[in-house]
Amino acid sequence: MSDNVEDTTGDNDQENIQTLLEKSQKPLYASCTKFSVLSGVLRLFGVKAKHRWTDTSFTDLLEAVHEMLPDGNELPLSLYQAKKMMCPTELEVERIHACPNDCILYRDTYANIHRCPICKESRYKSETKISENEMKYGPPAKILWYLPIIPRLKQLFANEKDAKLLRWHSDERKKDGKLRHVADSPQWRKINNKHDEFGGEIRNIRFGLSSDGINPFGNMSSKHSTWPVLLCVYNLPPWLCMKRKYIMMSLLIEGPKQPGNDIDVYLAPLIDDLKTLWDKGVKVYDAYKRETFTLRAMIFCTISDFPAYGNLSGYSTKGKFACPVCEDQTSSRWLPNCKKTVFMGHRRSLVRNHPYRKMKREFDGTTEYGRVPSSYPANIKKLVSVQDCKLVGMKSHDCHVFMTHMIPIAIRGLLPNNVRHTITKLCLFFNMIHSKVIDLEVLDSWQSDIILTLCELEMYFPPSFFDVMVHLVSHIIAEIKACGLVYLHYMYPFERYMGVLKGYVRNQVRPEGSIITGYLAEELIEFGNDVMKGVRNIGIPHSRHEGRLAGVGTIGLRMIDPDRDALKVAHSVVLQHMTCLTSYIEQHKQMLRVTHRGRTNKWYQSKHNEEFSYWLKDIVTENLGKPNVDKTVERLGEGPRCVVRSYQGYDINGYTFYTEMQDEKSTVQNSRVTLIASTMEFDRSNHDAMATIAKNSFYGVIQEIWELDYNTFTIPLFKCKWVTNNARGVMVDEIGFTLVDLSTDGYTSDPFILAKLATQVFYVKDLSKSRWHIVLHGKRRILGVENVVDEDEYDQFDELPPFTNDVPPLDDDTMEITYLRSDHNEGLWVE
Repeated sequence: MSDNVEDTTGDNDQENIQTLLEKSQKPLYASCTKFSVLSGVLRLFGVKAKHRWTDTSFTDLLEAVHEMLPDGNELPLSLYQAKKMMCPTELEVERIHACPNDCILYRDTYANIHRCPICKESRYKSETKISENEMKYGPPAKILWYLPIIPRLKQLFANEKDAKLLRWHSDERKKDGKLRHVADSPQWRKINNKHDEFGGEIRNIRFGLSSDGINPFGNMSSKHSTWPVLLCVYNLPPWLCMKRKYIMMSLLIEGPKQPGNDIDVYLAPLIDDLKTLWDKGVKVYDAYKRETFTLRAMIFCTISDFPAYGNLSGYSTKGKFACPVCEDQTSSRWLPNCKKTVFMGHRRSLVRNHPYRKMKREFDGTTEYGRVPSSYPANIKKLVSVQDCKLVGMKSHDCHVFMTHMIPIAIRGLLPNNVRHTITKLCLFFNMIHSKVIDLEVLDSWQSDIILTLCELEMYFPPSFFDVMVHLVSHIIAEIKACGLVYLHYMYPFERYMGVLKGYVRNQVRPEGSIITGYLAEELIEFGNDVMKGVRNIGIPHSRHEGRLAGVGTIGLRMIDPDRDALKVAHSVVLQHMTCLTSYIEQHKQMLRVTHRGRTNKWYQSKHNEEFSYWLKDIVTENLGKPNVDKTVERLGEGPRCVVRSYQGYDINGYTFYTEMQDEKSTVQNSRVTLIASTMEFDRSNHDAMATIAKNSFYGVIQEIWELDYNTFTIPLFKCKWVTNNARGVMVDEIGFTLVDLSTDGYTSDPFILAKLATQVFYVKDLSKSRWHIVLHGKRRILGVENVVDEDEYDQFDELPPFTNDVPPLDDDTMEITYLRSDHNEGLWVE
């Protein structure tokens, strides 16, 4: 690694890096073969970070372990020595004094003054006059911590693995015209076309910038607000660009009060570096290409909640023109009784001749002939308080899950059909826009659907419901068209990361100092982990499915001697799904047609299933040992061992499966599966296709998990209780929910499926139909696990929505009915 970074560091840094490399090779003590000096310190540092030990306790631990190890060991005796060994490049942090009223930063022309030239406030918390010409100053009144991004970018490119990942958006991204990455967005391409020099170098960085306030004291204080400014790197693959390791904290603005609209004062150091990166660039060594190049960077987008958007952009997000897209053409109205500005008027976004435009009584008593502006192109049970009948402590991601999956099920049978359908369509819209792959051709239809849905909400809900956040939903599609996938602009990863920063606080007197100390310590560990290959990174969670995609039994292993007939059925299922046996299957079927002429196809298939395993065994026996016979075919022909491994839990395909018995001991549901009709062409926007898939798929509950042993390999199977696949057992309702009746019992003679073909689902009780359960498809995250880069190719049916987006429109009769509560007058327009 020293060769990789020699062009980007000074002489002292090169010497320190060489020392670090020596430590990575030197054993911890003379006879130690498991740990080097560096790996040993990294292991202890990782435990410190995981369990949030204090610096003092870690020093005490180092001293104790040093005494336990043999004499002459190389373990550092203090935290200071360990840090110095692990971070040879010493990434700097700038402490910049700030005006307590957020007027200026004491840098550049203001670096040497002691009072703010604008508000005249002192730079310091206290001033003591020692003599007529001498003053003693206390600590600064306010501090901005700036962590320069240029040296951190250099360190990123100095790692060969990271340098290769920063090229992923160009070299390895799937390019099929669909939105899969931010690089597929029109804005990315527009920047490349407009700025040839920037777009011509694929390594140039595109940042996403996010900022929000955090309370470092948790629930102990409701007033203190510390503001970190975070950067994510969109050059990376989508499964990494929002991970903790690759989120850079560039600024930390000290509390106790938030900077508000003066945040631009604190952004100045970051903007200066970004100007340098944009205008001139900086020389950086690329460890992957082993060359030096000129790196440039830019802010591609900002990610924030709506109030913080106002602070970052300078646009007022309050008042009658609160929408930053519509601006002065925002349709808003003041409700005197509620003392609230509401944002309705979504009928103007409908086509000119839409019947909703002429309706008066159902809306605000007026017709609508306006046009849109010219620029116009979501563990729940922990959040439920049964005693208060409320949802408490919900974070933004909890609201997302609740909106996209739970509400459509919860309201079944509770509201009039027209209201329920409209709410369901809104939930579906949020479900669809959060897809990881979006076809550009469907966006216009989604836009039309959401406008229609907002208009229907205006018919059924009181005006005070329509704050600016409801109105902003109408602009989401335009944002997707410009900037790409919604999930790559989530606040959730940054909110989680801010929770990590809050966990660094040890000193309640100086919380921001604690955060900086903890952040720098993690940087040290990550730098050391990059040097030591094979060591896990803290900032990239290790998937529990790593090494398990092909299948691994997890819990409840026992050896069983199953019934011979059941073993034969299981073995037959294996044979029918092995591609290496395709020619043998066709040969056996042809033989049956020749020897048994005039039979039906059903008879031939039944006879084939009954006799194929015996016939294959005879063929294998005849050709045993011959060079032209595949060894796998030989093992399959001989059949499995009579003793079978049985499990209560099994990991495969990125899912964790349980038997129904194990499910009863668990708080989660892992025993429900479906075998999807893979011959169907999948189109989630097509209700008929979705209905056909549902009707031709099989739904069941895992009773047993077997692993058949064929000597040189094993094959896992699930023995299931299957729902009868007819109108009595499976149906698709008018909204697109798949419903199953678990009391039915079908296919008892054919209960087995290959585990690798199973897709996990969940069954939720339908409150409107007591006999039925609603099918929800499971979620999994396997991108980046065992080199999976395209989950669609791995399993195109994964993450199906709970219902289709072809919710039928309201009938003419229901369109004339306005559903308003009668226990208030809030729905009446007051002039």
